[in-house]
Amino acid sequence: VEAEVLEVEREAGDEGMEAAEFAIYTHLTEETPGAIESEEQAKEVAEEIVSQFQERVDRGYNGWKTNKKTISEIEHILLDVLVVEYGLGHLIQDDDDFVDAVRNYLIQNDG
Repeated sequence: VEAEVLEVEREAGDEGMEAAEFAIYTHLTEETPGAIESEEQAKEVAEEIVSQFQERVDRGYNGWKTNKKTISEIEHILLDVLVVEYGLGHLIQDDDDFVDAVRNYLIQNDG
């Protein structure tokens, strides 16, 4: 498992992305490739989700990862980025697993 983590971190670095951003990008391009227009769009979406997460989610206290406010804010970020900015609402409308996966990527990697 540690080798896998190091490999993902290396790949993320090679792409010039943070770990959470790379995980979201990879999910978009490998798990839901028909839902996006291009790899470039996937990169932009991943970058914006992580940027919004870092800007809007308070991570400065113990328990933030399981706080209902954190979970709610992540869902609002996904709505804002996917639906409002990119017109990709079908990603969250048709697939609860996508929302769960992105939330986990963000929380596990502190955005």
